[in-house]
Amino acid sequence: NTNTGQTLVSGGSLIYDGVTWNSSLTTAASRNFNIGSGGSAEIKNNAQITLGGWMGLGYVNNTGAGVLTLTSGSLTVNGISGGNPSDRGLVLGEYSLSSTGTLNMNGGSLTVANAAVYLGQNSSGTWNMGAGSASVKKLAFGANSGSSGTLNLTGGTLTVGTGGITKSGAGLLNRRDRGLIPAAT
Repeated sequence: NTNTGQTLVSGGSLIYDGVTWNSSLTTAASRNFNIGSGGSAEIKNNAQITLGGWMGLGYVNNTGAGVLTLTSGSLTVNGISGGNPSDRGLVLGEYSLSSTGTLNMNGGSLTVANAAVYLGQNSSGTWNMGAGSASVKKLAFGANSGSSGTLNLTGGTLTVGTGGITKSGAGLLNRRDRGLIPAAT
């Protein structure tokens, strides 16, 4: 399938089970994929998801939770938001304080090579990484006052590129071998 619009998961669930889904025709500054209002999505059985735009978890109607589980396969996010902050590729916990975003990685691969992964933009974001591999240009703990981000790194491999690790809101890195560590300042 090729998608040129936006996929919205609001209060339900969407499962990518061994499929290939390519929305790379969407412009880079477009939001491609949103999960919120209690919605969830899962990528499994070697499904291959490529987004030309950017992605938000915990965004829909500015309320509720958005959860993405990556069990196997891949998620590639190529877009950059162009909004504020302008370097967003994947945001966990995007808008109001009542919304949250969670990424559970139990395997597979995540690539956000052109943009940042924000753990909490205006609310809270949590990334639980137990297995798999992730490569991101930048990892940001919080973007605005009152935001918070947590990375629970218990397995897998995380590579952070030239954007480095930043912190504007509250941030914690929980590594299996070191316990809780305040995120970079």
